[in-house]
Amino acid sequence: GKIKQKSYLFFFFTFSYFYSILILMAKINIALIEEVRKKRGLKAKDIAHLLGVTPSMYSQIRSGKKRFSLNRIVIIWRELKIPLTKLILKEK
Repeated sequence: GKIKQKSYLFFFFTFSYFYSILILMAKINIALIEEVRKKRGLKAKDIAHLLGVTPSMYSQIRSGKKRFSLNRIVIIWRELKIPLTKLILKEK
């Protein structure tokens, strides 16, 4: 019924929220992004354009001075076809 449906929705949104926080806290595999970029013959400015940031901002992301937003992680995953399991590094 309606209560069961609401509890599923609550679970889904709660899970999505905490999963997004984990992704944002995670370390992103920049080396893999760069490897895929080079294999496809793309320049850093092409990735910056794809992400909707300036080449300077993308350089700061690559160097670790800035972090990827969740939206930009999804763009990388979707457009470069890098699985999230490889895109997100496990902390040691």
